Amino acid sequence: VVFSTFVSSITSAMTALRTTTADKSKQQANLRKYISENKISVELAGKITAYGRAQKVHPKRRVHESDVAVFSAMPENLRAQLRWEVYSSRLTCHPFFNHFTQVDIWGLFELCHRAMNEISLPAQRELFNVDEKADKAYLMLSGGLDYYPDNDDSCPEEVTGCSWICEVALWFQWTHRGRLSAATSCELVSLEASQFRRVVSLSPSTLSACCEYAKRYREFILSDPQGLETIEVWYCFDTLQELVQTSFSHLELTFDPQLNQLHPDGTSQGSKDENVDCPVIPSEQAKPTLRRS
Repeated sequence: VVFSTFVSSITSAMTALRTTTADKSKQQANLRKYISENKISVELAGKITAYGRAQKVHPKRRVHESDVAVFSAMPENLRAQLRWEVYSSRLTCHPFFNHFTQVDIWGLFELCHRAMNEISLPAQRELFNVDEKADKAYLMLSGGLDYYPDNDDSCPEEVTGCSWICEVALWFQWTHRGRLSAATSCELVSLEASQFRRVVSLSPSTLSACCEYAKRYREFILSDPQGLETIEVWYCFDTLQELVQTSFSHLELTFDPQLNQLHPDGTSQGSKDENVDCPVIPSEQAKPTLRRS
């Protein structure tokens, strides 16, 4: 009985393998036929074929929360704690969020739970394009990206390492000025700008520091008009650290840990005003302006 079960499992595995191989062969044949029948240029056909090969050899992506069925069935407070442990250390590697969590740990907890997502980007896939609305900031965890200012393919800006991308979308109503595509398979996490604005608006004191930081960030990027071309992929820890220290200095003096202590169930002792309007930090092309709430 054991032997027959073993043979049956091997047979099933071989059948599945043959089916997968046949499907891949059929897809390759369909691709060649489509290119031939539609008289696709040799140059474009080469690019498409290269892209297809890259998709076959890219490493397996990380397991995401959405891949684990039990997570969606968990109670929300347990899911919130899971996301806190996954995302909080990643957020606080940025100087702004490192200071933010010192004055509003409840807010950071909310951001981890409500505003963060995982992204796998295969090689040659685009993350965003010129003139698309920028509604997220990103932290790259692994891989390499190429940024093409104004869609100019001649001199891409390489993005590597644990880099923050498009922070500007958090502070201004922004439209992408370039195209960002994966040079290799990439793993990123995203932070939704609208949720970020909602969360920071819940604490007037934190909101004032955020507006001050946005003002200084705006002044900095406008001080170098040429830098606007690549501001979406610009990240300098030391410069941002200087901006954020000045913006948050008055709050650090009045920080009371007891008001922001997290309970094990993910709730907070601090009270929040749910009726405070979300900050609107608009921009107008090359001259973003700031309106305080």
